[in-house]
Amino acid sequence: MPIESPPRYRPALLSPPRLRRFGTRPGALAGFALRLVLVAGAYYVAGRLSLRVSLVQRQVTPIWPPTGIAVVALLLWGRRVWPAIAVAAFLVNAPIGPNPLVAAAIAAGNTLAPLLAATLLTRAGFRPELDRLRDALALIFLGALLSMTVSATVGTVALASVRRTSTAGFWGTWSVWWTGDAMGVLVVAPFLLSLRGIRRPRGTSWRRWAEASAVLAGTALVAFAIMHSRLRLEYLVFPLLGWAAWRFGQRGAAPAALITSAIAIWAAVDGTGPFAGLGLAQKMVTLQVFNASVALASFVLAALVAERRRAEQELRQSESRTSGLLASAPNAILAVGEDGRIRLANAQAETMFGYEPQELLGLPVEALVPVGLRAVHERHRATYLMDPGTRPMGLGLDLAARRKDGSEFPVEIGLSWHGSPEGGEITCVVSDITERKRAEQEIAYLAYHDKLTGLANRAKFDDQLGVALARARRSGGAVAVLSIDIDGLKRVNDQFGHAAGDELIAESGARLRGVARETDLVARQGGDEFLILLTDLPQDPTGSYRDAQAVVKEVARRVRDRFAAPFPIGDTELAMTASVGISIAPIDATDASTLLRNADTAMYRSKQAGSGEFVLYK
Repeated sequence: MPIESPPRYRPALLSPPRLRRFGTRPGALAGFALRLVLVAGAYYVAGRLSLRVSLVQRQVTPIWPPTGIAVVALLLWGRRVWPAIAVAAFLVNAPIGPNPLVAAAIAAGNTLAPLLAATLLTRAGFRPELDRLRDALALIFLGALLSMTVSATVGTVALASVRRTSTAGFWGTWSVWWTGDAMGVLVVAPFLLSLRGIRRPRGTSWRRWAEASAVLAGTALVAFAIMHSRLRLEYLVFPLLGWAAWRFGQRGAAPAALITSAIAIWAAVDGTGPFAGLGLAQKMVTLQVFNASVALASFVLAALVAERRRAEQELRQSESRTSGLLASAPNAILAVGEDGRIRLANAQAETMFGYEPQELLGLPVEALVPVGLRAVHERHRATYLMDPGTRPMGLGLDLAARRKDGSEFPVEIGLSWHGSPEGGEITCVVSDITERKRAEQEIAYLAYHDKLTGLANRAKFDDQLGVALARARRSGGAVAVLSIDIDGLKRVNDQFGHAAGDELIAESGARLRGVARETDLVARQGGDEFLILLTDLPQDPTGSYRDAQAVVKEVARRVRDRFAAPFPIGDTELAMTASVGISIAPIDATDASTLLRNADTAMYRSKQAGSGEFVLYK
């Protein structure tokens, strides 16, 4: 960096989350004061040492480390440390400046440039770990190339105000000043940031520390050798820089780059190696290009390596999560390629389909489809591949799957598509719904059947009665309802208990089912009452329905006779009777409610007439 007056000092301003405010407590104030002293001291010492290696007496410094120190201080400790930067910059520049005003102006530029750098980096979401490519690029373009134009411009204008200089001289001074400050950020800042929290992590072997030390020592030896050789061998140091970045990230790349740049600066000052016989301008260009290449190659590569490792770690974590989800998922999960072969199957899939572990992999998915559904499945798969997405398979259809032993079972299948340039695959989530289907069937059965007897309940009886009456009206036939009441059930419950009463009801239902015709419907109305629906009764051309009445009476007699046999209840046999009332449509009624009411009326008449009798409504 060119510095005719004082070398410029720059602060860095990025306190990653937010500037922490120091309170008025003595401990907080002491900590803040200590930080100010550390920043000012580091800036001042680095500035004075840098002036010792100026290429031209106190005027041109190829790298200005205080700028990197200032940027890091502002990034880590916040804007509140800027006074330390400003004071230190003034103290460095005052002894060599034309006058105090020029030194103050240069100090102001050296303070504003790091402040701008830290502000821009903070707003760009910069992370001091430098573990992302975007952080490396932000440090290059925002922290170094852009922000350092402030210090170069302010310093060059301040010097030009007290001494005449040509346009070429002005821009020459500006460019060297800007380059020196930018190199201070690119070389020093990554090194200082890499020192944050440095320690030997648990689990890190001493062998790795020895490797890191060997890499840095090797970098120093190679850099020293090439900087004292008359051959152009500068490129030999880059493999070591790459090794440091690849194996140790920023904590290896930053020190290696700093060591290499320091040796190159020393060689430029002594005029050895690639700098031998070069003029000032050539030395500056050669040195700055080399140092920039070293800095950029090292910490950009380290950032890329960190991103790659983070991506690999995230991939491993994702794979671990996926494996955990697959293992713990209650459903079978299959991944099927576009060729129709299974690429992935979890343990539930192996259990559900009856295959050994890993046996499903590579198997055509059609092997899990019932033979009768394979043609339909192939058409559906072709249609799905034309418009893939996430949706249920065969919405509204009853799907089935096939086990290894050939048995079939009902399933639900959800499909989702995962595509890539190399091809895609279908993820199938298969649920065995055998138990659900069984439960649905049981619920549907209980909705229309009596649980105790297994007979139809009143709801089913009413539905069938309505259908039978409608059919009879169309055909001119007859329909009959028998209302049956078990006589003396209360006595059985009181004497033998409700369990005996339930046993009696179940046996009564079985006997009624035995006397009914195949076309008839026997139902339990509730309690001790039963109903029998007689359909398809013979038609009578005369309109008297005598034949129908004859059939109904015969069924009623069979009921009476079956109930005449003793009922075995436990160790006891009970003699039971049933009262039967009969109502016939269209003789007694033409609608369901009236027909049922008339049958009940006839049944009560039967009770009054005497147990075990049957009575017709008319």
